[in-house]
Amino acid sequence: MAGTESKRTPKVYLIRHSETEWSKSGQFTSSTDLELTPNGVERITLLGEKLHTIIDFNKIKYIFSSPRKRAKDTKDLIFNKKDLEHCNFIIDDDLKEWEYGQYEGLLTKQILAMRKEQGLGETWNIWNQGCKNEFNPKAESTEEIGFRLWKFIKKIQKIQESGMETNEDCDIVIFAHGHCLRYLAALWFMSVNIMSKYDKGLIEGASDVDGCARLVKLVDNTMDIYDFKNKFVQENYIDESFRIKEQDALPYYIHLVDNPWFMLDAGGVTCLSYSHHSIKEPSLKLNLLEL
Repeated sequence: MAGTESKRTPKVYLIRHSETEWSKSGQFTSSTDLELTPNGVERITLLGEKLHTIIDFNKIKYIFSSPRKRAKDTKDLIFNKKDLEHCNFIIDDDLKEWEYGQYEGLLTKQILAMRKEQGLGETWNIWNQGCKNEFNPKAESTEEIGFRLWKFIKKIQKIQESGMETNEDCDIVIFAHGHCLRYLAALWFMSVNIMSKYDKGLIEGASDVDGCARLVKLVDNTMDIYDFKNKFVQENYIDESFRIKEQDALPYYIHLVDNPWFMLDAGGVTCLSYSHHSIKEPSLKLNLLEL
């Protein structure tokens, strides 16, 4: 109908930090704060120029970043000061890379050799087994990283649900890491079937598995998706929609139990959105470039 304003379905752009020496060599990198390589700087600068031609930066409301320097530096090479004038930049601890513990800085073959020597078997599926075990207690399990990434997903979906209701621009850009972003993307759209089961009352036990994902009920419903105590370092943060609200506590979270078979190279970009303009249909947007 002429004169009718089209619905604005928000997007979430996932950008993995550009190349470091360890991403180039295949070493597991979590808390080690590495610099980008000269090649990484050059490549992400060129990527930023291309993104300015295919993404409407004026529609971006929030930029979230891991606290790691390589993620923040990647953001700085893509977004200039003018780009940041109309949006909020937030550093969020929930976007840290998987905590590898003793596996930090190692190659996969070295981790496999270590685990075999420790009697943990000859194979390893990080998506199912995680990194935490009796020999590596400071690392994260798949349940733990799933918990924090599920919280993050609910935070940004809250923002975008509000934007869809008011038909306001609320695109989001996320700068983070390889395992973290692949895990987040998998939870984003693999959770649809399992959430539907839960909403229909089809899940009765403590957990249920659907494909690569498991839903875990929280007995006391106290998972607060707006935990500000140690989750946020804010810059120019003014938006009231992030106020802590008791009713936003969640009754469950979802974590992976198998490899989602996603790839996202250093400096890579992908896009998430929603089918049918519905917050209940989070989807993977395959056409990043469109006319």
